[in-house]
Amino acid sequence: MSHDDPRLRQLLDSLAADLNDKQSQGLQFSLLDLRTGEPVYGAPHVTVGFPRVGYLVVTDGSKTVIDAQTVAEVVVACASVLQDRMMDELGRGWPELYEGDRFRGLLVPTSHEGAVGWRAGDIFVPLGELWRSSSTH
Repeated sequence: MSHDDPRLRQLLDSLAADLNDKQSQGLQFSLLDLRTGEPVYGAPHVTVGFPRVGYLVVTDGSKTVIDAQTVAEVVVACASVLQDRMMDELGRGWPELYEGDRFRGLLVPTSHEGAVGWRAGDIFVPLGELWRSSSTH
């Protein structure tokens, strides 16, 4: 996978937009290639002490190694780490899917047939579209 892949940047930008939760200040993150120590997305960070394989997801106070090969795998793994951080920050499930006032489920990061987004049951929301839907919280 190339860091210059425009699809990777587009998907990470879309993920960043989804993290701009209506009830939080938004979660800033960086993604670094541990083979080179170079940022793939966001600001550079020190990678000393981490293995030289995979990627490093960095948020305030948290660094998590992910092992992924394809663009979709990297973005889904990064989204999963960031989802956990958002849930910790908000003290509840995130993102939640509602039908009216009825809770339908917790959306989870996924990829299917080349599309990357959030899924709960048969509902799929593409990355970057989370807050355009009135049914997510």
